[in-house]
Amino acid sequence: MPLTNGLISFWELDELSGLRADQVIASGNHLTDNGTVTQNPGKVGQAAQFVRANNEYLSRASNPSLQCGDIDFTIVAWIYMDSKADNNRIMVKDNTSPAGARDYLTTYRFTTDRFEGFVFKPTDVAVNVVANTFGSPLIATWYFFVCWHDATADTLNISINNGGTDSVATGGALQAAGGAEFRLGSAAFDGAVGSLDGRLDQPDLYKRVLTAADRTFLYNNGNGVSYADIRRYSADPSGKSIFPKEKPRRAVLSGRM
Repeated sequence: MPLTNGLISFWELDELSGLRADQVIASGNHLTDNGTVTQNPGKVGQAAQFVRANNEYLSRASNPSLQCGDIDFTIVAWIYMDSKADNNRIMVKDNTSPAGARDYLTTYRFTTDRFEGFVFKPTDVAVNVVANTFGSPLIATWYFFVCWHDATADTLNISINNGGTDSVATGGALQAAGGAEFRLGSAAFDGAVGSLDGRLDQPDLYKRVLTAADRTFLYNNGNGVSYADIRRYSADPSGKSIFPKEKPRRAVLSGRM
């Protein structure tokens, strides 16, 4: 299956500041800069740099393309934490009001010292999965974060660095898609904003469950991929690497032939 199938939005986050462009033009979920999110070297090119003390985040008003609810969906991102003194939000659509606005939340959680993912059953009842298989992450280190909801199996799943998967049963259908604001690096949640202190790179949202092969490609042996890489792979999903090794140079012969 082409990797562009079900891909709703993909942000390179290469911009120095200001608006961050959604590479999936059909969605056009360009992100507004709040608090002056800056730039630092990323996993692929540049990354968005967030400073917790400034409550910096990127946002987009809720719309049907970003809403999920009780469907198959996958959240992918590279995260690099400058500190673990508090929660570090990743991709979030979560708010305290009105009732039923909560949709999804992905985060490093300070109290468990783990990466986690949350979805919500009626009304606003949290279900979370904890990346216990991976364990405690370090600061100043890039991590490949993938969290997905399987609506058919009624499970919530998480994997870090393309390793083992932790899975929990949701116990039934999730609540309808909520209207909370979409954010990277923060949550619109009173008392639990959890502003990120660190960097995000190459975040993307799929409305399907990625296969193990999909996740392996996106991880790319710890190097990540660009949106251009995804499009190239999707044009020829033959299983061959789109990152060929450099061809050996032809030897230069000396003397007359």
